[in-house]
Amino acid sequence: MQGIPGLRLVGRPSEETYMGSSFQFLLPDWEEPRIVAFLAACVARGVELKWFGAGDPVAFTSRYVHWRYAGPQSCPATDRILAGLVDMRLPLTFSVDDVAQIARIIRAEALRIGQAEVVDVVAAPQVQ
Repeated sequence: MQGIPGLRLVGRPSEETYMGSSFQFLLPDWEEPRIVAFLAACVARGVELKWFGAGDPVAFTSRYVHWRYAGPQSCPATDRILAGLVDMRLPLTFSVDDVAQIARIIRAEALRIGQAEVVDVVAAPQVQ
C-alpha cells in the first residue's frame, strides 16, 4: 500500500509489534464527498471500511465529539487526523492471499477515486 498518491499509512514506532486484527490508513486532505465515494466503492467490492470522520459513529468509530458525557472540546489537530482516518477490522482467519486481495481493492479504488474529480455526495452510493 506504499506509494499510493493521497493515501498514507499510519507509522508505528519500531518498539511496537503488530497485531494483525485491524488496519488503519489516512486519506489526508480528502474532502468528505471523495471519502464517501471511496468507502462506497470499496464496500461494493466487498471491502467494508470504517471512517472516523463521519458525522455519526458507526460501530467502533466514535470520537470525542460523539461523547455526550465529555462536554464540548476543541481539538483541531485531532479533528484533522480523524477527518481522514480509515480503519478495517481483519478477522484472524484471513489468509495472506485474502489480505493481499483487500489491499489490491483499496489501492485500485484509492487511485480511481483519489484522482477523479470531486464526487457529488448525492450521486455517490450511500455507505451503510
